[in-house]
Amino acid sequence: MQYEDAFNLNSAILAAVLDQAPLGIAVIDTCLRYTQVNNLFCNIMEIDSKKLIGHTIYETMSKKLGIAQAEQITAVVVRILTTGGNHTINAWKSPSSSRYIECTLKRLEIDGVAIGVLLTIVDVSKHVQLQQELETHQHQFAHVVEERTAELRCANERFYTAFNITSTLMTITDQQRRIIDANSSFLEITGCEKNEVIGRTLFELGLVSLEVVEDIYCKLYQDGYVHNQEIPLTTKGGQLRSLLVSMEKIVLDGEIHILEMATDATDVKLMKNEMLRLDRLNLVGQMAAGISHEVRNPMTTVRGFLQMLLKKEGCKHYQEYFDLMISELDRANSIISEFLSVAKTKPSCHVETDLNTIIKAIEPLLATDAVAAGNTIVLELGNIRRLFLDEKEIRQLLLNLVRNGFEAMEQPGLVTVRTYEEEEQVVLAIQDEGTGISPHILAKLGTPFLTSKASGTGLGLAVCYGIIERHKGKLEVSTGAKGTTFFIRFSQ
Repeated sequence: MQYEDAFNLNSAILAAVLDQAPLGIAVIDTCLRYTQVNNLFCNIMEIDSKKLIGHTIYETMSKKLGIAQAEQITAVVVRILTTGGNHTINAWKSPSSSRYIECTLKRLEIDGVAIGVLLTIVDVSKHVQLQQELETHQHQFAHVVEERTAELRCANERFYTAFNITSTLMTITDQQRRIIDANSSFLEITGCEKNEVIGRTLFELGLVSLEVVEDIYCKLYQDGYVHNQEIPLTTKGGQLRSLLVSMEKIVLDGEIHILEMATDATDVKLMKNEMLRLDRLNLVGQMAAGISHEVRNPMTTVRGFLQMLLKKEGCKHYQEYFDLMISELDRANSIISEFLSVAKTKPSCHVETDLNTIIKAIEPLLATDAVAAGNTIVLELGNIRRLFLDEKEIRQLLLNLVRNGFEAMEQPGLVTVRTYEEEEQVVLAIQDEGTGISPHILAKLGTPFLTSKASGTGLGLAVCYGIIERHKGKLEVSTGAKGTTFFIRFSQ
């Protein structure tokens, strides 16, 4: 009686465990029929135990999960009964409900002999729902990230397009003044390659002197910014440029950097100098037009009386003084003539002619001047096209520039006059072997009254500039210790 009570107690315990287990549990015999199921299994499958016990797994699963899944589970049960082991099927969805079910199958055996299969099921609908929501959120988050990344990429492209397309010279430097980026205009003006400027300072590149760098950064740290400060910059090719520099502090990746912006003011500065020169020419023109004739008339009268007095016997003893006065009057008259040349406003008479022919026509005069100065002149005339020129003005231009060349040479030397074509331009070049033009004179070349000659008026080159301008030409100067070359380029 005690054994029977114990057996009944164990059976009751097993039944309680089976019904209260957190898993849906079913036992399937070797004939693939349900022999035992708990309440949770019936609830999950939404089938009464009476419709399960004695029925095959295929019958019940085909109604709840569909024929394909029922066939798959049946095949798994047969394989487990035959070979052993266990098998798990994740997140199967019932066609007739919104539930997702996870199934686990394990062979039951006694002494190594299969007696059935233990089938456990879990409702994983909430887990699947959470996973789907997570995937949705991940997808949405990925979409937002993609959108923000695209916006940042677009903003970055816009910045670098504006950074590189602008004519303003721009660089970004770190706090050690090393360049971390430079735009196309900076590279074009300086003549540097990008790989050679990155990681180096303007001073290390030889573009700006250390004194200028220290001065401009001192102003930046003192005021917090720099606005349109003019600094000199020497390009890689040795050309001197004038820049208007502005600097601001910016934050990149949480660190302070310096944005440097510069405008190339070289051409503007040259234009201002040219305007100054033209203003002075205009002033000279007005002065010449207003007083030249009035001054020349009394001078001519005085000169005539001096010549008349010189013929008198009583004045013979003062001939040296009379000659000196007449010489000074002639010099004053020549200065007035140069005034009139500068002030010349009448239209030039341009006729299609050969520049070489004009040069050859005045070659004897140039040769005479050369001999008188103890120098030599050589003509190297190339094959050039015909131009529309005012012959008289071109002769004056040649005489002025060649004589300037003679006067620039302290020792006997050579002046070379060349003509040739270059880049669709006819070029007239006059080269001397003098000591070159000093920088302060070169910067203001062509300005009236500016001269390095003890007895010069500073009007000769002003006259030349006017002639070249009327012929729509351009004057360029190359000078150094071994001499100076004037290039007159005609673009007709």
